[in-house]
Amino acid sequence: METNEQNYDLSFFKPTNPRTRSNRNMVLVLLIVWIVAVFGFHFLLRAIEEPVPEESLTKYQNVIESVKKGAASVQEKQTMVWSVLSVLGKTIKPDERATLGKIMSYNAYQLIPENKKAEIASTIESIANSKENLSTLSNEEFAKKRAEIKQNEINFGKSISSNLGLENNDIRTQLLSTQMLSDYNLTVTQDDYATADKIMNKYTIHNRSVLTDTQFLGFPFHYFYTAVFLLILFVVLCWVYAYQTKKLNKKYNFEG
Repeated sequence: METNEQNYDLSFFKPTNPRTRSNRNMVLVLLIVWIVAVFGFHFLLRAIEEPVPEESLTKYQNVIESVKKGAASVQEKQTMVWSVLSVLGKTIKPDERATLGKIMSYNAYQLIPENKKAEIASTIESIANSKENLSTLSNEEFAKKRAEIKQNEINFGKSISSNLGLENNDIRTQLLSTQMLSDYNLTVTQDDYATADKIMNKYTIHNRSVLTDTQFLGFPFHYFYTAVFLLILFVVLCWVYAYQTKKLNKKYNFEG
C-alpha cells in the first residue's frame, strides 16, 4: 500500500530533502552576511587605520631632547610639564605613574623659586597625610574633610600655576598636589627619560581613520556601527530567516 508520507528528518550538515537543503543554504547565507558585517568591518578598520599622536605628545617630542640635555628654556620645561600632566590625568599603571611623576616633579621644581620649594613640598605632604586619615573619619567628618582637601588641592594648583605656565582654570592644575612628589632634590637619569618616552607613546598615540573620525547621528561612525547598526542587522537577519522559513514551508507543504 502506497503512503503519502514525506521524510522530514532534519540534518543540517546532510540534508535529506529539498526543504532542509534550502533551509541549510539560507542559514549559511545569513551566517556569511553576519560574519562579513562583524569581522569584515574590523578588518577594514585595521587595514586603513594610521597612528595619530595627541597634541601633548607632539609638544613633548618637540622639547624633550633639550630637557634631557639640561639645555631647555623655561618655556620648554613648562611644555614638558604640561604634556606629562596630560598623561598623568589618565588611568595608567602605578609604576608608569611613578616614572612620569618623577620627571614631571623634577622639572616642575626647576621652575619654582628656591625659597618656595620647601613650602610646596610641605603642602604636598600635608594633603597626602590628610587623605590617608580620611578612612578613620565618620561619614559627616569624611564629607567635610574631603571638601577641605579638594579646596586645598585647587588652591595649591593655583599657587604654582603661574610658575608652570598654566592658567588657573586649567584642569591640570588640580593634578599637581597628587602627582608632584614632595622631594624637591630629585635626580633624574637618562633611563628615566627613556622609560618616560615609551610611556608617553603608549598612552598618546591612537589608531584613527575616516571610519573613526566621521560623525554619524552624533556618534563616531565606528561606534555607531558596532553598538547600534549590528544590533539592528541581527534583528533584520532573524526576521529574514523567519520570513523565508515560512515561504519554504508553504513551498514544500511542510506543517511545523
